[in-house]
Amino acid sequence: MFKMKKMSLVALGAATLFMAPAVVHAAEPTELDTPATVNIEGEVGSIYLKSAPELEFGTVDNVSETNTFTVPNKGKGKHLTVLNTKDIEGWTVNVSMTPFMGNNIQWKGAQLDFKTNDVSSDRTDDQATVQTNPASIMAEDGEKTLLLSSSESGKMAAKGETHLYFNDNAVDLTGRGGYPAGEYAARVYWDLEHGEVAD
Repeated sequence: MFKMKKMSLVALGAATLFMAPAVVHAAEPTELDTPATVNIEGEVGSIYLKSAPELEFGTVDNVSETNTFTVPNKGKGKHLTVLNTKDIEGWTVNVSMTPFMGNNIQWKGAQLDFKTNDVSSDRTDDQATVQTNPASIMAEDGEKTLLLSSSESGKMAAKGETHLYFNDNAVDLTGRGGYPAGEYAARVYWDLEHGEVAD
């Protein structure tokens, strides 16, 4: 027992004997860590409209009441976007509008003509299709289908984000002249509907 203690003391003494102040230089780093982040949007099994465009038609010169004029929209950056994480057999976006009103007067006969715009999907599942449906609407028409995704052979509709782009000239506004000068405005409604859950 004594010998074990002594050896310990000698060892400690030897360690103490050879200790001396020294300048320690930090080694050049060979490993680094950096952050990696991701934002997951939408609950699993959800489908909704993420954004919809505002339609701006600028200023036009009035014409006589026996004439009509057509003016294209001015793109404002927002597009129609559907976000789908749901396993469904199809979905559609329908569009409708209220009457154009200005100076407490209804601008009768005003019509919006939606053209075949560019459309893209971040991800399209096997055999799913996305297509636009050119539509002309007036206030009294009710809803008309503008964008749809369908599936074949029981496959699921397009998932991820689907964008229908509304750049300049994507929509025409046609109306009759002869109305008092001023600003006329309407509300456009975008309605998303979807089918049953795929088997």
